[in-house]
Amino acid sequence: VVQRAPDGKPLAFLGVALDLTDQVERQREASELALRLEIATSAAGLGIWSRDPETEGGEWNQQMFELNGWPPERGTPNRTQWVEEIIHPDDRVRMRKTRDELLAAPDATVEHEDRIVRPDGEVRWLVNRARHRSWNGKLMIFGVTLDITERRLAEQALRSADQRAALAARSAGIGTWEVDFETQSE
Repeated sequence: VVQRAPDGKPLAFLGVALDLTDQVERQREASELALRLEIATSAAGLGIWSRDPETEGGEWNQQMFELNGWPPERGTPNRTQWVEEIIHPDDRVRMRKTRDELLAAPDATVEHEDRIVRPDGEVRWLVNRARHRSWNGKLMIFGVTLDITERRLAEQALRSADQRAALAARSAGIGTWEVDFETQSE
């Protein structure tokens, strides 16, 4: 502020200076941490998301958009869009029940696997781990998502091979048995 004489001539300057070094350093550290987290989640193929159960609005990281095949220019889908446009039709009822289970269990982690249908028609399996908790005085849901399609396909192939081997053994009249050498039980 300039202090002036009655004729308008400047007499003095009054001011305040604030040292923001600590604040700037904390902001730099937070930005670096956020960047490292984004690099790690991208490398792991891990989607990170949050949702306000009251408004159904949410936030997704870039990986969530990629996992779901949802165009980022459409913005984060609200819950209704996610269930009705992304979740496989056969899994929608289970998804709605999972949400009720999650909201009934504060601070408990709820895990569920569901199929999605990407815009190109590809069906993928995703596992979601979520919990709800109070955040800045508001109830929020936080979660992570991982694509487990390859694991599910491998499990299905293993079950199929096991079933074929059992069928072949039965057809050939071959019996099988096993012994646990530690417990001596069959």
